[in-house]
This record gives sequence, structure tokens and C-alpha cells, in this order.
Amino acid sequence: METKEKGVIKQDLGKSSPTIGEMAPVDPVLRRMSELEVMPSTKLAYNEITKLKIREFIAQISLECESEANHMMASIEKIRGVKDIQTELLYKGEEAVEVPPLPIIEMRVVDSNTFVDPKTKRVIPVVTQVVYGLEASMTSHRVIFLDIDVSSTPRMTKKTVDTNSIFDNKKQIEISHHITSSFTYIPISYPDILGLTCDIKNGVATRALMSEQRLWIFSLIPIILGAILAGFVHWSLVFIALLGIPFFLFTRPIKHNSPPARTQIKVLKLAVINPETKKIATFELDIPQIYSLDALLLWIKELQFRSPSLQHTSEMNKNLNVNIG
Repeated sequence: METKEKGVIKQDLGKSSPTIGEMAPVDPVLRRMSELEVMPSTKLAYNEITKLKIREFIAQISLECESEANHMMASIEKIRGVKDIQTELLYKGEEAVEVPPLPIIEMRVVDSNTFVDPKTKRVIPVVTQVVYGLEASMTSHRVIFLDIDVSSTPRMTKKTVDTNSIFDNKKQIEISHHITSSFTYIPISYPDILGLTCDIKNGVATRALMSEQRLWIFSLIPIILGAILAGFVHWSLVFIALLGIPFFLFTRPIKHNSPPARTQIKVLKLAVINPETKKIATFELDIPQIYSLDALLLWIKELQFRSPSLQHTSEMNKNLNVNIG
């Protein structure tokens, strides 16, 4: 899995009007202004400002903050890609298993303790951790959950400060740019995998849209006819154009078909000994829809073959619990 960039400002978001034979370059200040208007971390404070010059000035400062943050980030040791990290994490005698890497949209760590809702009396599992965008790989000794994430986000907040100067405004706007680089590493040895289930749900949604179409185009016939007769025969024949008025009032329903949408939800659950707390927990893994079912079943069977706790009731694959709905 390649290094992801969540919230990174793309440099090709804005496009200006085309010139002859080519696209004109985009003003970075204008592009940043459009970004500040829609980004969750800035839109509330930025859209309250109505003066154009102040909006441009804020965008310019935001670009300067980003440039300074990038310069500072370059002096910090950069985390390498997932593939390089995976190779370096293998210890002596450990080898990678040739199975497709398992992409994970979201992993929820559910604690073995539960919470009872006092109102409904329902038993609610306790989610102690949520991690996004992981990739699981398998070695000869363990399963490695790994993620490298880089985010670049402008921020803007309004503040009220006390100042003794008569020239300073007590209302200030703080403009900042945050760049973060994170590394997540969760190793689970095969003896610490205690249970496994997989739930797969297939769905198909068909839909159609209905709209009303006005029949005004049919009014052109009497309008044009009335104008011609009034001009070449007699002006009183212009009343024929009035026959087109009812067509502005009438409508007819029209059906628009939309292509069917297919959905597939894959959730893989692993009961494990949490390497951080050394307590039993459940890892709930949401698998992307594009990850094939055959690859997922191959991954599960290989995992089951290598985990001693998953083989005590049967020889190899009979502990596999797959629900396809």
C-alpha cells in the first residue's frame, strides 16, 4: 500500500478560463481562497469575512504558513513507504507469506468488557480504538497491521484577546497550517489469534428519477403562426399566438432511469490478545468492496492454517465461519 495523504491540498483543484490553445495558470491565492471556503477546518471562520481584500490577505498568509510548515517538515526524518517498512520489520528467520495484502478501511478494537445501557438494558460493546486505512500482511510467524499517513491541513480560528495597545484590535484571526506524519504498527502473533468470523453482505439498489417537463415548446407553433399572419395578412390575427398560453401551464411526468448500484459489505472479525493491553479483544476489520471474495477467502484460510487456536476443533478450514447474505 502506498503512502496515503488525507486532507492534503491538491495543487490542481482550480482551473481558470482557457486561453487560446492552452489553460491559463491558476493564481495560487485565488485557489487557496476557494479551498478555505469549503474545508471543514476553515470554512466557518473564513466565510464570515466579507471584505475581499481581507479574504485575499488571509489566503496569502495561509500559503506562507504552508510553505514554512513544509520547510520545517523537510528537516524531520521522513517515514518511508509501507513496503520498505514491512521488509525492515521482519526479524531473522521470518519470511513474508505470498498472499494478497489485506486493505482495511476501518479497524475497531472492541474490548472484552461490555457496557449495559441503563435505559434499554442492552449490552453494548466498548470500542476502545478506531484506526483507518490499515493494511494487513502475513508472515511466517505473525500478522502485521501497518499504516503510514501524511496529512496537510490549513486551519483558521477567530480569537478575542486582551491588549494594552490602542492600535491593536482585540479580535484576532489565527491562521495556521498543520502537517502530520503518523506511523501505526500492530503485530499479532499466530498463537494470539483466538477466533475468526467473516460476514459478507451483498446488495443491489435500483432507482429511477421522475421529473415534470413543461410543454412550452409546443407553444412556439401558434406564436410563430400568429406573428406571420399578423404581419402578412392582418394584425388582428395576432390573437392566434394566445393559443400557445395553455402549453406554458401544462406539464407531463418523465421517468429517468439510473444504473443499478451494487454494494458488498465485508467485515472480518478476529478475537486476539491485544499486544498493547495483553487482554482479549476483538478486531473488527471493514474490507473494501473492490477486494475480491476469492482473495479474502484465501487470506482467511492461510490465517486459519497458521493459527493454532483455529485448528483445535478441526484439521484445517472447518473453523471458517463465513456468512454471505
